[in-house]
Amino acid sequence: MFLERLAFDKCLPGKIDDRCSYSTRSSGSGVYVLSTDTNGVNHVNFALLDLFGYTFAPRYAQFGKVIEEMFNISENKDQGVRLSLKKPIKTELIIEQWDTIQRIVISLQEKSTTQAILVRKLSGYSQNHPLLQALTEYNRMIKAMYLLDYIDDASLRGRALNN
Repeated sequence: MFLERLAFDKCLPGKIDDRCSYSTRSSGSGVYVLSTDTNGVNHVNFALLDLFGYTFAPRYAQFGKVIEEMFNISENKDQGVRLSLKKPIKTELIIEQWDTIQRIVISLQEKSTTQAILVRKLSGYSQNHPLLQALTEYNRMIKAMYLLDYIDDASLRGRALNN
């Protein structure tokens, strides 16, 4: 399984421990889910896993803090609680770098590089590097969708907490 070949920060390939667990969704959809604690999160996990059809489902120790960092929270009588992104997703950056992102995916899939090497290389880029910005924005987009699903879906919360 490709997922087990990736080196996720604290998750060792092929090893399941208290920080990492691998499971399939109970819906039988064949979607693989990686659950990890907060320490297993890096700045590209959501993006890379999504690109391979996997779901990253971290168990955040301070979920409220994660929500507050990403979303503005407002409340009014008519609409109840409303969440809006603090910073809009810069989709134009993703679109501009999409070909390069796809080449990275192919390199990972063909094992000509590893996720650990990719993360190390990206970490050496300046924050202004177009590829790093695009992957960061893609990661933010997938993370925002996960967080909103997590809030709305009790079964997702249960799966994330139990894995």
